[in-house]
Amino acid sequence: MARRDGFFRGSEFPRLLVLLGIMLVGWALVFYYFVVHTPKPRAVPQAPRVAE
Repeated sequence: MARRDGFFRGSEFPRLLVLLGIMLVGWALVFYYFVVHTPKPRAVPQAPRVAE
């Protein structure tokens, strides 16, 4: 009979979990950067008025 190993071999699954963890941490850092470091819009100065 053919041996059924499943979708992953024994040594692949822990490595995939490590890569998944690195990916999730990376996405969290990118999200944090865009949320915290987004510059706030500056107020537009009013145009000077001409004296009549």
